[in-house]
Amino acid sequence: MRWRIVGIALVLHLIGCEQEATSRPQWLVAVSTDAVVPLMGNRLLVELLNEQGQLACPSCRREAVVALPENWPATFGIAPPTGSQEVFVRVQFYRADRPSLSIESLGRLPPLHDGVNSVSMHLSARCLGKPVHDTQEGFETCSELDPSIMMPPPVLEPYRDRGPCGGVGTTDLVPSAEHRYCDPTWRTKETKGMVCVPGGMFFLGDELAPVPSKDVRAITYPERLVRIRSFFMDRREVTVREYREYLINTNQYQEQNCPEGLHCRDESEKKSSKAIHCTFPLDNASHYDGMPLNCVSWRQAYEYCRAQGKRLPTEAEWEYVASQGEQEKRYPFGDSLIGCDGVYVARGESSWRDDDSCLQGKEPGPAGDKFPHDRVVLPWTSWSGDSRCGGPIDYPDTVKLDDDDGNAIQALAGNVSEWTQDRFAPYEKMADDDLPCWSDLSDPWIDFTDPGTKACKVTDPDDSVDGVKNTTKMAVRGGSWRDPMEATWSATRNSAPARLTTPRPEIGFRCVLDPWEHEWE
Repeated sequence: MRWRIVGIALVLHLIGCEQEATSRPQWLVAVSTDAVVPLMGNRLLVELLNEQGQLACPSCRREAVVALPENWPATFGIAPPTGSQEVFVRVQFYRADRPSLSIESLGRLPPLHDGVNSVSMHLSARCLGKPVHDTQEGFETCSELDPSIMMPPPVLEPYRDRGPCGGVGTTDLVPSAEHRYCDPTWRTKETKGMVCVPGGMFFLGDELAPVPSKDVRAITYPERLVRIRSFFMDRREVTVREYREYLINTNQYQEQNCPEGLHCRDESEKKSSKAIHCTFPLDNASHYDGMPLNCVSWRQAYEYCRAQGKRLPTEAEWEYVASQGEQEKRYPFGDSLIGCDGVYVARGESSWRDDDSCLQGKEPGPAGDKFPHDRVVLPWTSWSGDSRCGGPIDYPDTVKLDDDDGNAIQALAGNVSEWTQDRFAPYEKMADDDLPCWSDLSDPWIDFTDPGTKACKVTDPDDSVDGVKNTTKMAVRGGSWRDPMEATWSATRNSAPARLTTPRPEIGFRCVLDPWEHEWE
């Protein structure tokens, strides 16, 4: 791509990764980036500013689409302005659907010599969310060398070749090749019924996502770039049969006695009682075996996963799968809503103020059926470089299952909502007693920890270690049979107390396995 700025006027010329030159005295500016394209941006805004921070001329602002790696480096020519004024070049790289979270840089044009003066500007991925500031002392801009501070704008350096397509995708924020990989040797009995999710990066949250709970702390912004390393996730929610087998194996099962931390199905209750929609029966009735376990407390879900050598998914892991990684789909089933036959939601009871718009004369409650449309099939297509641009490539073959459904993770949008590993916390501080998820990170916009040390993360349920008490609110993800269709957004979040004092027939869980922390046999 090329802009030619003649008399401080910008004219667009798309030329791929090539550069053109003219004989007239001018600057030729090449803009490169190590950011992942188009995940971190697909638009480039160029402005020429005077010393007062204003546009140097009425037409000194241009914008172009740079959504492919081969669009980089972007080059543009600048003819010398009239007079001896100093000219600054400000470049902003952003996504059209996320303009507030951009990568910016600003620099001064050096003295002009005869012919073409080739200079460089670089947009560092670690400068994400750190805009250029115009202060009383002058401009401040993010530095590639030290992105944690703002500093005076540098004089643009001579042209530097950063490799094919300006080094797109080479940022150290990208998970290592090892952490993006699903090793076929991980296919063991321990991962039966699970799908390997290849690691990557995505933006957690969505400023447009609805908040069905009406809890302002569940607002899903500001969005943040999160790095995920590969992990396994259960294809389906944990069933009644699986949980009964766990109780038997751990000597916790007694027929006619409801296990600790559960609310059991009780058909003797009034029809208005939520307990009639709990799926774990007091007797050994097998016709509930295929149903997802619900009415279960967070602690029991945690202990079940830990007994299997697994754990609950973090909010980031859950959303990463539901949004199909870097594709960031609005729903687990795509970018468009589907009808009542495609996802198991809105099948509640109007007497509970549930959404019953999909009930269609059937009995309310969760289901044990398969959901052919409510599923995420892996591996999804990732961002990639071509032979000219290098950088990350499509993921290698991932671990496959031995049944007809292949790598489908089912029922993330509906059936039952799911416990996650995380304490429920707002994405930013809203009150004096708030402890936002990212309050302990040095960078407010990027979570590049592996696998993460954010404040809401739980490593062990012991009260003395983490303070997870019965009243502690834990994060819940996904829609349920009781929820409206809007709850199926991949980014939508909710919460519930760790211990359920009343039945919550809309909440179940599934487990994940971290291959990097697992002891393989």
